[in-house]
Amino acid sequence: MAARTAASRVVTSLAAAIRLITSVVGGLIVLYAVFVLFEANPDNPIVQFTAGVRDDLGGFTRDLFTPDDPKIAATVNALIAAIVWVVGGNLLSKAVTRLAPARRPEAPQAVVTSLSPSSALDTWRISTLRTLPVTVIGKLSTTLT
Repeated sequence: MAARTAASRVVTSLAAAIRLITSVVGGLIVLYAVFVLFEANPDNPIVQFTAGVRDDLGGFTRDLFTPDDPKIAATVNALIAAIVWVVGGNLLSKAVTRLAPARRPEAPQAVVTSLSPSSALDTWRISTLRTLPVTVIGKLSTTLT
């Protein structure tokens, strides 16, 4: 059981790391789209960094749509790249999570250890409990014995 739990933790951590990395990449590409839309200074180091991320990791949508306004074209194409990164990362994360070993449910612990009457009232309660019908997973069993 300990190995199964450790393997499950590793796979779950891997899925979380995938989700985090792809979300950060998507967020940086969105930031680039905002910089383009509002005409940020292209010489700024933050703008240059986000442009590099867009070129390296989001270049697959460059010139996907070519409206007349190049600013709108760059913004729309960058936003599509960001959506692909975030959605793709979440789908990959879910696929990795499915690889995690299933946890076995633990057996329930018995609450009542014995039914020994200590008084007349307890005897009545025990005899009443023994004659009541018991429902188990939607089926009516006869009685407790």
